[in-house]
This record gives sequence, structure tokens and C-alpha cells, in this order.
Amino acid sequence: MAQRPIWRGHLRLALVSCPVALYSAKHDRNTIRFNMINPESGNRIRMVTQDAETGEPVERSQTVKGYQFKKDLYLLVTDEDLDSVKVESSSVMTVDKFVEANSIDPVYFDASYYVAPDGEAGRDVYAVLREAITQTGRIALSRVVIGQRERTVALRPMEGGLVAHSRISLRRGGAG
Repeated sequence: MAQRPIWRGHLRLALVSCPVALYSAKHDRNTIRFNMINPESGNRIRMVTQDAETGEPVERSQTVKGYQFKKDLYLLVTDEDLDSVKVESSSVMTVDKFVEANSIDPVYFDASYYVAPDGEAGRDVYAVLREAITQTGRIALSRVVIGQRERTVALRPMEGGLVAHSRISLRRGGAG
């Protein structure tokens, strides 16, 4: 099965941009995944969405997200609410600046993503952007929203393409 992109948008450097897609560089092909099975029938178990208090079934399409701000009190958040606060980098990855390649210790990289042109139309511009990053001998810094969180990414050339490395938050694990 072909891998699906985790993000689609445009990579922009100055006045030039091209459509790109990000693909996770980490593959869990060696991971075994299990399904819950009814041993008597051999059928998969279906998880049912239900109201925690009444026990009544609820259609997933009828649910909304909620943020608990006090015991049993929730602020309801709709998809429209989330869409209204999206930042520009949710669909555009703009190169903010270039830094020396050795100025970022790889220990700070969290996840890696392959950056690929998204369709034929952007292949030439992608090649020019990749060549610009390669020729400078530097890493391009940009921001992008992945999983509803803005992340700083380091773009660097690799094997005829580009790789984006997201940065580990210094607050992770209680530090800093």
C-alpha cells in the first residue's frame, strides 16, 4: 500500500513556491498490530461511542471536541473554531532563514519527513529550491503545522530530495 502524505501545502522561498507533500520517514513495518477479536465467533470487536453518563449510543458524526477546564465542565470546540485560528504555515512552509549545517546538533531532531513535490507542476521549482539549499551548504529553517501544532523544521538535502527534521521542544519531559 502506498504511503499517504501527513501534510500537503506549498514550500516557499522568497517569491518562488511549489506544491509539496510531507511523508513520515519512519516506517513501522516491523511492528505487529493486533485487532480485538471475539474468540467465540472469530469476528472483530467494534468499539461503540456512548454517552458516559446515560450509556446511550452517540454517532461519531454528532460528537465535538471539548477541553476540560474544571471537573465535569468542558469548553466545546468545533472544527470551525479550530479552522478560524489556523496560522499561515498550516498550508505554507516558508523558508525563514538559512543556518550553517553544523550549527544544529542532530540530537535536537525529533521526527524526520521526506519532502516531495506534490504533482508534476511543481517538480521544476522543487528542483530549483533543493539546488538553492544544496548550493549554500546550509540548512533552511521553516515552520509548518503538523497535527495542529506549529513546528520549526530544518530542511536539508538528502539523496536527490529534501528531508524536514522537526525540532524537539525543550519543555518535553519536564525540562526547561
